[in-house]
Amino acid sequence: MKKNILLLATIAVLAPCLPVTTHAATQVYDLNADWSDTQNPNGAWSYREGTSLLNRGIVLSYSYEPVPGWVGLDNSAPGIYKSRGDIGVLPALARVGEGVANILWTAPSTGTIDISGAVWDQGAFCTFFGSEEPSSLWALSHNGNSLSAGELPCAGGYYSSSPLYFSLGSGGSGALQNIQVTAGDQMVLELGFGPFGGLDGIGINFTITLTPDSGGCPNASFAEDAILWHQPLARNGASEDTDPSASRTVKYRFKRGSTIPIQIHALGCTADVTSNSNVIGKVTVFGDSNCDGAMDDNAVPIDLNGVGGGGGVMDKIDGHLKYNLDTKTFPTTTQCYIIRVTVTDTSTGEEKFEEVLLQAK
Repeated sequence: MKKNILLLATIAVLAPCLPVTTHAATQVYDLNADWSDTQNPNGAWSYREGTSLLNRGIVLSYSYEPVPGWVGLDNSAPGIYKSRGDIGVLPALARVGEGVANILWTAPSTGTIDISGAVWDQGAFCTFFGSEEPSSLWALSHNGNSLSAGELPCAGGYYSSSPLYFSLGSGGSGALQNIQVTAGDQMVLELGFGPFGGLDGIGINFTITLTPDSGGCPNASFAEDAILWHQPLARNGASEDTDPSASRTVKYRFKRGSTIPIQIHALGCTADVTSNSNVIGKVTVFGDSNCDGAMDDNAVPIDLNGVGGGGGVMDKIDGHLKYNLDTKTFPTTTQCYIIRVTVTDTSTGEEKFEEVLLQAK
């Protein structure tokens, strides 16, 4: 027994010295699911010819129906579009490396990416004539450095149901996995016609899975103790407080029906990140039926009083995230409640939350 007590005491002493890891959510970027007919760039994606953004226009798709998409000047090729659930590309009569149609993905944060996807013929011209020459060429690069490339054989029988996967390209599957990126890195998929191409479109799937760095500072979005509370929820005598409930031992007393102004700062590893466009805040309230700091299963309905938005979304005002919580909607079946504030980096999906205990007077 004494040995166990000594071991627990030793762990308690050493715990502050142990490294803390922040786990950011994996983010999946799917060209098809993320597609936009109206925005270019569209989040992390850009639809281009060479290094120039394509313009909104009308494309004659592989099924010969006009669809909205992205085109060169005067509605000329190349064209990139979505029709009948598939992304299609008309690369124009150009080879890879000659300013052809390409899809650019720009890394929103530091981390590791895996690439997956495939290409296929969208028409029957190649198959009908049975040429052995490639109808299309594709190439993947990272910051201008080649990762993999390949040909789409004209008579290969590659269709949307049986496409030619990027993993079969010159770099093999290994070249597309565990690629280190930093914010701003560029991943480009180029698509050009081969010697026998020019009439059929190219169908593509293109997915990038980003796992943001999880080593904590300085690459994580938020500091380990990311939420800085201000009055009135900060403890008495403190203008700023990272733990207003003092490890769930202190309750903020409020008058039922009053408004509780919530105002916080979101802290990054090296700077305040509250004002960053990719940082948002949200307020949720739970009942605490036993007043023991343990939340009930479901959130209670909340309302705002002048500051905030629907669903508990916080406003950015004067460098703070704010929400005026109207307690009139709190159920009267309990005297205690728990405020949870969650800050999220929308570019990486990383979240941090902290809670404050409440008790009605």
